[in-house]
Amino acid sequence: MSTLRVLHVVPHLDRIGGYERQARALARAQRTRLGLDSWLLTHRDGNLPRSERTEAGMVHRLDRGLQRFHPGRWWNAHASGIDVVHAHALHKLSGQVVELARKAGKPAVVKVATTEDVEVFSDPAAWEQRIAEQDDEGGGTGMRGWLGGPAGLLGGGMRWRSTIRTAWSRLQHCSTFLAVNADIEAALQARGMPCVRLPNGVDTAHFLPATPTQRRHAREDLGLSAEAFVVVFVGRLARRKDVACLIDAASALCQGSLFVARPRTQLAVVIVGDGPQRQAWQQRARDAGVGEIVQFTGALPEPLGALHAADVLVNPSRREGLPNAVLEAMATGLPTVLSDVPGHTELLAPHDADTEPAALRFDAGDPRALAAVLETLMLQPGWRRATATAARRTAVHHYALDGIARRTLELYRSLGVRRHDPAPDSSVIEMRPKSEAF
Repeated sequence: MSTLRVLHVVPHLDRIGGYERQARALARAQRTRLGLDSWLLTHRDGNLPRSERTEAGMVHRLDRGLQRFHPGRWWNAHASGIDVVHAHALHKLSGQVVELARKAGKPAVVKVATTEDVEVFSDPAAWEQRIAEQDDEGGGTGMRGWLGGPAGLLGGGMRWRSTIRTAWSRLQHCSTFLAVNADIEAALQARGMPCVRLPNGVDTAHFLPATPTQRRHAREDLGLSAEAFVVVFVGRLARRKDVACLIDAASALCQGSLFVARPRTQLAVVIVGDGPQRQAWQQRARDAGVGEIVQFTGALPEPLGALHAADVLVNPSRREGLPNAVLEAMATGLPTVLSDVPGHTELLAPHDADTEPAALRFDAGDPRALAAVLETLMLQPGWRRATATAARRTAVHHYALDGIARRTLELYRSLGVRRHDPAPDSSVIEMRPKSEAF
């Protein structure tokens, strides 16, 4: 029987971003662990090759043209070998490929990353707020980038709304949507959309707790002392990530009683990532008097070193789906402190037999509440260790990439894909919770 070929549609594959990293990781796991033939379809930027073989699979990049990256011609040349389409973002390109798959009688699944994505696509009147956010965040998944420029150049609001309506209409022809958390699942169900709950995954064999030697080297690489209490953030520096809250929490810690007996240099905050808010947040740190404590590293292709250097990861975001950075931190055995937004909800409750939650919560946008949690973690190393143990166990038992890859294959099979039946792999542990269908 020939190998099953999965076409992963990833509009901005070549940038460093959350859904792009998830797509690469899943495609790689499907290819290397399950023996599938993974292809990735994306936009071509700069001088990148039109096609190349990578660890994740064969990458195909669409050139700009009269219809801006339209996949029709590419599909006509390659569709016969494709068994299932897996789109990783609500995007114009995803809608185009889903429509082509529908006409060809091929199943297609579409991943949804946030509840806001569902709202803006199902309600075109919400496009104004979303575009404003995209402008602030430097384009994001690219609503403004869909049409190649400012809305006013291409027909203004009516054109934008038509684009969103068309994309949503096409996306609704998919076999099923994939919801990464319960809130997205509920939003889709409320609109009568077929959906399956399938979370993001993390490579728990790669993201491992640091050895003492790894921890020492990681801190040396970042210029951190062995005695410092290191707080790390990993993500895009866009306003919705609210790193300002973490900076203000660091300032509150430095002004509090904790530092009467401990020098300010004992606290270090490492901000890993880049984006449109970087300069503003650097200035905010200087204005708050913690410019020497808060270090901005810029974007790193591999966050593992920063995680190995850390004592805790903080994600103060105002909007999330199921963030890679948090799963990776949990897999490395880091305590994580998360804002109480819907995308974090599932990570903030104990799993299985754990008495400690896998992550700790604070009120979103409240730096003093965040400072209080961090202060407690600094003063109670035993609680820190218990939370770290629960975090690692949760990552392995519920979010391990191998288990997510196998559950995804089961989903493909449920849609009628039968070209390939991989041999059982004893190294792949099935992590499916009993309450979920896939």
